[in-house]
Amino acid sequence: MISKSPKVYTGEDVFDKVLEDIVHLLLEPGMLISENKMGRDFQVSRSVIRSAFGRLRQMGFIDILPQRGSYVSKIDANYIEDLLFLQSAIEKEAVNDILWNLSEQEQKAIIGELETQLSQQKIFAQEGGSYPEFMRLHREFHRKIMEKAKRQRVMDIVGDNLLHLERYRHFEIAHTHITEHLLRENAEMIEVLQSRDFAFAVKKMNEHRDREVHLSRKLIEQYG
Repeated sequence: MISKSPKVYTGEDVFDKVLEDIVHLLLEPGMLISENKMGRDFQVSRSVIRSAFGRLRQMGFIDILPQRGSYVSKIDANYIEDLLFLQSAIEKEAVNDILWNLSEQEQKAIIGELETQLSQQKIFAQEGGSYPEFMRLHREFHRKIMEKAKRQRVMDIVGDNLLHLERYRHFEIAHTHITEHLLRENAEMIEVLQSRDFAFAVKKMNEHRDREVHLSRKLIEQYG
């Protein structure tokens, strides 16, 4: 039997894996992470680990404290609030583009796709379902709106920042085990598209944003 060679990790592999583990809370906020242990785990030099940690520090996911070590950054309630405002503002403009620039037939097709997506989310949101799959579908739901508005590059521009919001979503579900408000958010998005009324859309999306801000502050204060 031919034995498989051990995987050789590159600096990019290390960066991607540590970032994924932070976003998905496998490395929890405030946790001490050892360069030596990471080097042993990935079988790479400390310089490779330091380079990955440096990039993660620039992104705001790691705090490097002299003489104390490297820690996964805590979730910043003010930053999450800013990101919720940013996401809401971007999506309001995307909805406006859809309502103004696409035909009624095209809008109905988009609504049909989103309704299918929402049905899939409900399956994974049930007890015993897959939260990672639910979160993937939730992200895809919102990316589809940007795509249909022909604004998907906006998400790429702000993508690294929105990873902080994705980490908060995992934090939120970990502590509440509730997905209903995210399902309601997506159902309301379909409702505003069906209304074809931008003023109504702004009102509903602002209401949702304000609920999200209130919940985020409460959860981060209690568990963060």
